Formats: sequence, structure tokens, C-alpha cells
Amino acid sequence: MRKFLLILICLLSIEKNRAQAVYVDVNPDSVISIVGCNCTKSSQWDLDNDGVNDFNFTLSIQPNSGGTNYISIVPLSNNSVLDSSVQLGEVINNKTNWLSYSCVLEGVSISGYYGSWHLNVDSFAGVKFYSGTNLYYGWMRLATFVSQGEARIIIKDYAYSNSIITAGEEMTNSIKNVKLDLTTYFYPNPTTNNLQITCNNLQPTQIQISDILGNEFIEIIMQKGKSNIDVSSLANGVYFIKTNNGMQKFIKQ
Repeated sequence: MRKFLLILICLLSIEKNRAQAVYVDVNPDSVISIVGCNCTKSSQWDLDNDGVNDFNFTLSIQPNSGGTNYISIVPLSNNSVLDSSVQLGEVINNKTNWLSYSCVLEGVSISGYYGSWHLNVDSFAGVKFYSGTNLYYGWMRLATFVSQGEARIIIKDYAYSNSIITAGEEMTNSIKNVKLDLTTYFYPNPTTNNLQITCNNLQPTQIQISDILGNEFIEIIMQKGKSNIDVSSLANGVYFIKTNNGMQKFIKQ
């Protein structure tokens, strides 16, 4: 009996840790590109939406100078990234090849192509970052393309956890923190009573909730910050939440 109780306690502890995973579907996919210019472009990402950027994607093209064209991911602060792509199902946490500096995903020079993302439609970048004093491990699903005159990266989705996480894992018991557009998030999904919305847009943002038939139930104008929307009165089913720049579905149960 004592052994059974110990096993049960361990299982409950594991489930408690796993429940703290967060999955973010970047919908629509975030496409960052530069074409035919001697220039560099950057895109910073705050994965946990705490107001502190965690990683920076850099795209560079130097067609006129004969230099190297590349796409890289740069960890910010004390964060890290794995030095090569990981395969679907691989455990992120037990890796040892972490970099605290820029990692080239794909590049091309006069010598040819290089980087573990070359010719991969989807690859997983293993990431490790801090939110305050809390350490999280996670993955980002990416597609890259580099040529002599173009660099393009597509960021499709990502997930992170303070416990064990594998590449491509979308935990059924995780908090679904869904990205509506580049500035607005909501969770949990599914929900029973409330949706918490975080908006980083400096301009007022219109939030609308409607059903699959287009019937509108809730509409608010939101300023930058966080807000809770009470959806307890909605019947169970599928609904759409949309802003000025994006739309996502959520489930009321």
C-alpha cells in the first residue's frame, strides 16, 4: 500500500509539472523576409509574453559585396539555443550543445550552403530561456530559405515548459496560449468561464467574439495590457475571437 501511494504521489507530481507547459500556435505563420538588398533585418520574440524579449532572428543579405547571406537566431540576456536542429520527439532538456551566442540556421556563401536548416521544410530549434528566475525549455518550429538574393524564415508555432518537453510536443493538458496576431494573445483554450487576453499593441484594439454562424456575442475595445472576458454565459461550442489583425477559434466547454 505504501509503495502504491509513493507511485501515485510521483505520478501526480509529474502531471502537475506537465500542466505548466504552454503551446503557442502562430496563426497565421509569421513570415520574415528580405529580398535583393544589401541589408539586415531583425525580429525579436518574447515567447512567454512577459515584456522581455527572449530571442532575436536576424536575416542578412549582401549580394553586392559577395558576402555571406544567412539567417540566425540570437539568444538574448542569459538565454540559450541548441547549435543544430532537433528531430520530432527528441527530448530538449537533456541536450548539452547549448549556445549563448548567435546560431546560424541556414546560410549561403561562394563555397555553398551550410547550416542544419538547409533543405528542411520544418525543423525544430531547441531553446532555453528565463522568465524572472524561472527556467524554461522549449522548441520553435521553423522553415528557412536562403539564396544569393533572398532570405526568408517562417515561424509556425512553439512550446515551452518548466519540465520535460520533446520537440513538436503539444500537450493535451497544457495551457493553450494562442497568438491572435503579433501583439495579442489569449488563454486558456478550451475555457469554461474566462478568457485572459494580453495586448501589447500601443493602439486601441477591437476584440470580437462570435460563433461559427457569425453571430456576435461580445465586443470590447482594449488598451495595452491584460483583460479578462467572462464567457461563462456562452453555450458550449466553438467560437471565434478576432482583432483588427487576426482571428482564432476557441472552445467553450
